[in-house]
Amino acid sequence: MNWEHVRAFLWLQSRIRRNKAKRSGELSRVVHLLARVVAVALAIISFSGLFAVGYFALKSQPPNVILYVWDGVVGVFLMGWLMLLSIELQRSELLPIEKFMHFPISVSGLFLINYVSSILGEAVAMCFFFPAMLGLATGLLFSKGAAMLWLFPLIAAFILMVTAVTYQFRGWLAVLMMNKRHRRNILMMVTFVTMIAFQFPNLSMRFLGRQRVSSAFSHFSQPENLVRNISMVVPLGWVGYGAMSSAEGRFLPPLLGIAGLALISALSLRRSYRTTIRLYTGDYGFGKKRSGGPPLTPVSPAAKAASLPKRSLLEWRPPWISEQTAAVALANFRSITRAPESKMMLISPVILTLFFGASISRWSSNPSEFTRPLIASGVLMMLFLSLSQLWMNQFGFDRNAFRNYVLSAASRRDILLGKNLSGAPLTLGIATAAMALLEWVFPMQIDHFIGVLFQSVTMFLLLAIFANFVSILNPSAITSGSLRPAVRPSGKTLLFGMLFLILYPIAMAPSMIPLGLEVAFHWLDWHARFPVFLVLSAVEVVAAAGLYLWVLGYQGRLLQSREISILEVVAGRTAED
Repeated sequence: MNWEHVRAFLWLQSRIRRNKAKRSGELSRVVHLLARVVAVALAIISFSGLFAVGYFALKSQPPNVILYVWDGVVGVFLMGWLMLLSIELQRSELLPIEKFMHFPISVSGLFLINYVSSILGEAVAMCFFFPAMLGLATGLLFSKGAAMLWLFPLIAAFILMVTAVTYQFRGWLAVLMMNKRHRRNILMMVTFVTMIAFQFPNLSMRFLGRQRVSSAFSHFSQPENLVRNISMVVPLGWVGYGAMSSAEGRFLPPLLGIAGLALISALSLRRSYRTTIRLYTGDYGFGKKRSGGPPLTPVSPAAKAASLPKRSLLEWRPPWISEQTAAVALANFRSITRAPESKMMLISPVILTLFFGASISRWSSNPSEFTRPLIASGVLMMLFLSLSQLWMNQFGFDRNAFRNYVLSAASRRDILLGKNLSGAPLTLGIATAAMALLEWVFPMQIDHFIGVLFQSVTMFLLLAIFANFVSILNPSAITSGSLRPAVRPSGKTLLFGMLFLILYPIAMAPSMIPLGLEVAFHWLDWHARFPVFLVLSAVEVVAAAGLYLWVLGYQGRLLQSREISILEVVAGRTAED
């Protein structure tokens, strides 16, 4: 490995970042300068604060407390590290290998450069957590004596292990991310899993209750021994266990911890290097090569007919709709279920259902008879609102594919109908699952539960009417693979967003009329046992369907008059790229 090459590429990386800062303008340079000042101040504050904890707070504490403090610091560090990792996974290598194959540099040199750059790139972790660990170790050194010197190589080995395993994980993802769709799906899943992992303690408290969680831990006769044993076995706890052992005067545990962390780091770096070699040589496939099969034999017509592939989804013809509407609906449904940005949007109702469902389930009071369908109506409005970014900008996700609609001979009314039908299975499916979960938590009367299901259909039809108008009048381009706008939102787009938040409850308000009438009749004691909510909800579905079909013709003519303007917005940015 040539160290001149290493220094040259590190200089190249710093030069690229400096040039990017210059091109971004004077304001960006000032912001970067302030960020550096804040990073230095953050490093000083974290070092000083943890030094004070180690020197003053832990001076007279037993070794078990030192173990708890170090485990807490390591836990916070790992949470921040995972959060930064989920953000930084947009790039698997800081210096792509394929761009440097024609340079006279070894693969090991490029591997070292990328590894060092990945460590230096985690500025937040290196400017806050690493100085904090050093400060805590230094404070313990002055308060507990020279036995705590083992902490410094132990911290270095721990940081080396975390960065090595992270780099191995990035290299493994680099192989999977050769396919762009796989890459976006992986980013979506990593973000979702990280979010759920951070909220897991909160969710367990909300679903099970604080008393149940406390009682589950109370089964352990000595929690101190449990934490001690876990820290001794799990590598992430070796820093805390080594600090506790050093405070007790034992030197073998921290020495074994350093050796174990170094061994894990070496194995991870070796695996990462082998992945780099595979990327360098192009050997990153997972499939096995096909070997020569047996000689061909004649196949009977019956066997040939049985071996024909089944019809795909796009070849299916739904009943009662035209061929053009079916083509638009099936193609758009297939696009929604495959696009990573759509999957990210469809996950949001699941997250909201978990969080708000946990909060509702922890209510101490038992909701009344009419409060339960009212809760269900609020949940439905929340779920439909969480999907608004997808349905209120139906043409923005088409990008260049919107040209097909402009050039097609299909009726614009059929295009809008197909767009709305493509969202019906997903939207109504999520709503039905949420209502079933709510019925399990707070059982409703059977007529109220069926009425709520009718109400969800009415809400969807009203949402479709509202979404069609917003999509036609205020389209916006969306970056492929994300939910970010392709261009900076204009004042018109921001104004439409504010108006949407104001008009959305008004648009959904008619779906609340049946429940309101039943509550009023019950208060006046007029209805006896007649299911007002159920009957009026069924009637309202028919009325909303008639209104939707009547308005759809006008919306089709409006789409035809504005389709060129919509095309310029949703495909213009793509054409420039």
